[in-house]
Amino acid sequence: MRDVGIVMPIYNQIPSYLQRALKSVLEQIYPHFQLVIVIDGANNKTIRVAKRVANKDPRVHWIVNKKNQGITKALNSGFKWLMKDPHIRYLTWVSSDNFYYKKFISTLRRNLIQSPPQIGLVYSGFRHIKSNGKPAPEFNSSGLFKYQDRNKEQLLIDCFIGPSFMYKKTAASKIAGYRRNLEPVEDYDYWLRLTEHADIKYVAQYLMDYRVNSSHSISKRIKDSPSEYQRWLNRFHQCKFEARFRRRLKPETTIIFSTLQSNKALLTYKSLLDQWYEDYRMLVLDHTPNHITSKHCRKTENRRVRFLPCYGKNNKRTIRKLLPKIKTKFVFIYNSPGPVLHSKYLFNLTHFLNNRPSSINATSPNKDELSFVHENKNKLIVARRLVSNHLYRTSTLKRIHKI
Repeated sequence: MRDVGIVMPIYNQIPSYLQRALKSVLEQIYPHFQLVIVIDGANNKTIRVAKRVANKDPRVHWIVNKKNQGITKALNSGFKWLMKDPHIRYLTWVSSDNFYYKKFISTLRRNLIQSPPQIGLVYSGFRHIKSNGKPAPEFNSSGLFKYQDRNKEQLLIDCFIGPSFMYKKTAASKIAGYRRNLEPVEDYDYWLRLTEHADIKYVAQYLMDYRVNSSHSISKRIKDSPSEYQRWLNRFHQCKFEARFRRRLKPETTIIFSTLQSNKALLTYKSLLDQWYEDYRMLVLDHTPNHITSKHCRKTENRRVRFLPCYGKNNKRTIRKLLPKIKTKFVFIYNSPGPVLHSKYLFNLTHFLNNRPSSINATSPNKDELSFVHENKNKLIVARRLVSNHLYRTSTLKRIHKI
C-alpha cells in the first residue's frame, strides 16, 4: 500500500540535475510511495528527460501544464490529486535539482510514525553542494544542526525547516494549500500555518543534498536580482505579520521614527522594515513639509506602520503625548537623518535588554553595533531627554515622564 505522497514540480531544468534528482527519488529503499510529477510549462528537452527516467514507473502520475503557472499552482495541483487517495498518510515535495539519499523517505516516515501524535511535521539536516555536486565551501554541519534544532515558536523568527521534510496528511487537511500571493516564501507561510495545528520534530542527520545557486533555482534569482530580493523580503515579512495576527500576538516593541528631514529618510525607513527582528509596530512622525516623507514611504506597503503628520510640532512633546497609548514592552526612538541600520540592529538591542535585569532601563549600541552602553544612571537622563537611537523600557519612560 502506497502511503507516502510526493510532488515534484518541474519547469525548465538542466538535464543532468533533473535525471539525478528523479532517479534519487525513484530508487528510495522505501518503495511504497506515489510520485506526482507536475510538468509546469517545461521545454521539450526537460520533458524528454523526465519521461525517459520515470515514464515506465507505475508509481508515477503525470500532470502536464502547457504554460508555466508557478510553483504554488503546481504544488497545489499535485497535492490535490494525492489528497483524494485514501491510502496516502504522509506528504512531501521535492525539487528537480536536488539529490535525495536512499533513506530520505524511510527515515522521515519512521520518525512521523514513532513520534507522539501531536507531531505533524518532521524535518532533517541537508548538505549544501555546488553545481558540480561537491560540498559548498561555506557549509558548516555543526552550525546547521544547531540552527535547525529549534521549537516551532521560533519559526516566527526565521524559516529553519529547510528542503528535507515530511508531514501528515491529517495536518495538511486542516489548512489551505500553498498561497500564490506569497511566492517565493510559500513554503515558509505553509509551515507557519501548519504548525498552528501540529508540533514539529527535528531529525539530526543528512537526508539530501541541496544544490546552492542552481542556475534555474528561485534562490539564485533572489540572490542575483535586487528587485527579486526585495520582493522575497517583503513577502517574508508579510508571512510573519499574518502569523502574529492569526495568533493574536501583541508586538514587543514600538518604533517611533521621526523624519525631521526628508533626505535619506526613505533609506533609513527601509532599513527599519528590513530588520531581522519582526516583533514591532512602527509610528512614523512626519515632520517634513507637505508630508513628503510619508508619500515616499507609503510606496513600500507594510501593515505594521502608521503615519502621523507632525509638521510644525515639537518632536519630543509629540512623543510624550503618544506614551500613554503605548502598551509594548519596549520603545525604540530613532530620528532621521540617521545611518542606515544593520539588519540585526533591533534584534541585538532587544536581545540584550531582554537578558538584563529590569534595573537596566535602556540600551544603545556602540559604534560596532555589537556591544552596548547601559549605565543605569546615565540612561535615566537619556530617557528623560528621549534621545534618539536608544531602546527603552516603556515602563521607565512612563515613570520618568510621570504618565
